[in-house]
Amino acid sequence: MKSLEPILGAYAQNTFAHNIEEIFRIGLEFADSNPKYYLLGEDFAGKDANLTKEFFQKYSPVGIDIYGKLLERARELGELRGDADIALTSSFINTLINHTSVGLISQTVSKERRNYVIAELLRFIERAVLRPADTHKEGESDE
Repeated sequence: MKSLEPILGAYAQNTFAHNIEEIFRIGLEFADSNPKYYLLGEDFAGKDANLTKEFFQKYSPVGIDIYGKLLERARELGELRGDADIALTSSFINTLINHTSVGLISQTVSKERRNYVIAELLRFIERAVLRPADTHKEGESDE
């Protein structure tokens, strides 16, 4: 997707873990700054049981593609474990972030609690698919 290049270019200088954390935080900050959009979406979803399913079917491929490209870059830099399946991992991260974000937005959660949840999710993602920081060098892969 050529339209993703400006987005991905902005993340080119950072580690995969930093990029995922940044994407997560930007989404939550947007929701905090625009509560009417969340309420509008919640209202529509409550009236039409298929709306959420339809939305995720239509827009999840965009998120999955973004995470996939970030994972490919992480592999090129030697950050990603060699046995990590990019398609599966990008889909998993997309689902995990989307549904966790909805949960954090829909509940009154303190910033401290939100930061804790984000940190735990990021730690899980890092342990699941990234190589330990001290074992990789740029351009190196463990395949």
